[in-house]
Amino acid sequence: MSGSDSPTGPGHSPEPGPDAGRGASAAGGGGVEAYLARFPRLARSVLQELRDLARAAVPQAAETMRWEAPAYVHADGTVLFQLEGHQAHASVVFTPGVLAAFEDELVNHETGRESVKVFYGQPAPHDLLERMMLARLREVEDEGHEAP
Repeated sequence: MSGSDSPTGPGHSPEPGPDAGRGASAAGGGGVEAYLARFPRLARSVLQELRDLARAAVPQAAETMRWEAPAYVHADGTVLFQLEGHQAHASVVFTPGVLAAFEDELVNHETGRESVKVFYGQPAPHDLLERMMLARLREVEDEGHEAP
């Protein structure tokens, strides 16, 4: 389910769940590893690539499961962004403000509702996604709000 489909999707500040933090989410059970294992090899590879990018771009964010998908959460409990796997693509779900800030750069990329799509078998736009992840972090830290 997309965070945008939930009233508490990215940009809202629910309390961190019991699996908040990297250690808990990678420990198996219903965590991120289990989520990735549900996908075929190519999809899992792309999702892992996006996971690695997220962990490198915002290492201070806790990786956890929210709305049945991996989410990266600020220390104050605000979801920064979320990864989702679909049949033909993965999505990185952001807030509307982040998507609007990168609107000109996204013209050559397929987007969904509050997300950037990364099709399996095609290269991910690492530089663009990393800048969007950092913009979302700044949106929370500098501007002190969850979503514009």
